[in-house]
Amino acid sequence: MTQESLKKLFTASIEYENDEYAKTLKDTGFITAIIYFVFISLEPFGFSSDYNKFLVLLLFCGMYGVIYFLNVALFFPAFNAYFRIKRWYFYSFVLSYCWVVLVIAFSHHVLQNFLNELPLIHTGNLIENLKNAFLFGLIPSAGLGCWKYIEFLQKEANKKTTNLSDLLKNFPYQQSIEQVSRSSNKLIAIKPDDILYIKSDDNYVTVYYKSGNSISKELIRNTLKSYSEHLVFPFLRVHRSYLVNFNKVKKIDGNMQGLQLFLEHTDTTIPVSKTYVHQVIEALNSQ
Repeated sequence: MTQESLKKLFTASIEYENDEYAKTLKDTGFITAIIYFVFISLEPFGFSSDYNKFLVLLLFCGMYGVIYFLNVALFFPAFNAYFRIKRWYFYSFVLSYCWVVLVIAFSHHVLQNFLNELPLIHTGNLIENLKNAFLFGLIPSAGLGCWKYIEFLQKEANKKTTNLSDLLKNFPYQQSIEQVSRSSNKLIAIKPDDILYIKSDDNYVTVYYKSGNSISKELIRNTLKSYSEHLVFPFLRVHRSYLVNFNKVKKIDGNMQGLQLFLEHTDTTIPVSKTYVHQVIEALNSQ
């Protein structure tokens, strides 16, 4: 990924939508389990030996989980609503989880003092504890913020991607197809008449189309099957990996055992598999 691509990635704003409670609970459980494992392994803080170590660590981690859940499920949405914030940036996610770390650090300080039979808010070590907790949690906060930022980016991209099956039903041939490009993460519009061919690549397709005097291509999250089912003639499936606009075919070479299609505006040749040879011949005879 180039420096320019990284800059675009981390300066993009995202519409903040609240996760479902079930999703937030799942994330909370996952994060809490990781913290508990780290605490069991490293024992980063001390407590009175009168208490069972594993239960105390579980108590702390449970408190962290509750704080995380309340912030993500309630505080962040309320904060956005109050200040009328609709879009977040990368730094918004990082700062929000730094806030969570500070709240957890303060709560940790209170609970630890309670277990060690000290004043709940012991000002002598409060600032030091908050500073250490913040520094200790800065990298995890940045990592968590980055994870959620990318998760929201993906969610927004998927939301923009119109379901192709609905889009292409009774589709006017000259109307543009609007899809989200995976290569540029932008909504693009392509007229079917400009498409030369579509190539399959697992759960993605690459659409090759005429753009002005040049040939462009866009990587789109969809399947070739979706296109072949809903794009009618002159679009023709000629191979398990290719769908061709037959109006763009300028020459056909080969025999019944193997055909090659030569398209306008490009030197690329498209193979025709034996399964689709008769279909191509019929299309040729019908013109």
